[in-house]
Amino acid sequence: MGLGDIFNMLFPLLLITILLGVVWYFVSKKKFIHNFSKYNSLPIDIVSVKSIMPKKYIAAVRIEDKLLILGISDSSINLLQEKEFDSSYLNSGNDDKMRSKFHEILKNSWPSR
Repeated sequence: MGLGDIFNMLFPLLLITILLGVVWYFVSKKKFIHNFSKYNSLPIDIVSVKSIMPKKYIAAVRIEDKLLILGISDSSINLLQEKEFDSSYLNSGNDDKMRSKFHEILKNSWPSR
């Protein structure tokens, strides 16, 4: 068993180790996966989420120029209302103001009895 035989045995192992290291680097940094998502991504922003019961939420979600009011539970997501998006719905830095704005959006979009 000469030096050439040892090299022939260790070279594939070294090559596989380097290949796995490169794959791990790209997956951990999500550079490879992230490049694919930019081609078919929609501009989706979560404006606000309010918990109404355990595992039940109401969310205001902006998709392009629409504001969707969604009812979210652990087993389903339901569209409650769809509205045109107004930039005044966004958080202006004051959390109390945003909370009251969410309640105003919810009250305006809830069907009256």
